[in-house]
Amino acid sequence: MKKNTMVTLIIFLLPFFLAGVSTAESEPDVELLPTITLTVPENKAHIQYLGLKGEPGTPFTLDEIDADILMIELFSMYCPYCQQAAPTVNELYKKMEQSKRPDLKIVLIGIGANNTNLEVDTFRKGFDIPFPLFSDPDMLIYNALAGAGTPGFIACKKDGENNVIFFRKSGGFTDHAEFFETLLKRAGVKEDDHVR
Repeated sequence: MKKNTMVTLIIFLLPFFLAGVSTAESEPDVELLPTITLTVPENKAHIQYLGLKGEPGTPFTLDEIDADILMIELFSMYCPYCQQAAPTVNELYKKMEQSKRPDLKIVLIGIGANNTNLEVDTFRKGFDIPFPLFSDPDMLIYNALAGAGTPGFIACKKDGENNVIFFRKSGGFTDHAEFFETLLKRAGVKEDDHVR
């Protein structure tokens, strides 16, 4: 009789156990963009590009950037791979700008890992970087973003109140158009949803 009671109990509890397992498997881990504070740039075009309201030199967080998709490049002025990738990343920026539409704003920024303002400015001028770059001399931002080398790329998108990281890539890329298409697919934007 005890054996029958135990079997009945297992049969009764099994659906509850399986429901818990399937729920746990269907909820993927979500990586939130950490709170990162930067300084509003001096360049008025960059302030407008980022959609910031603060005055130059005042702090702002990445959440304040007016973007549906925010792509962050982690670079270093001293990284030969970053130097080699700079023209291709500039082409990616141009592709993002050409693909503008009213309901999808994509913004690209660079974070100079272990670079001072002077080093970031040297990189900007040396490679004619058109998008905003920020220094990270103590690598606090790099570490908060869990950087895995330079160049590195991290993309996030708005998900309700949060910015969710949906894409990471360590190392450079050779085809900016292909990289952009991959980014859009990972973001859930269909090819015919954006302008080529």
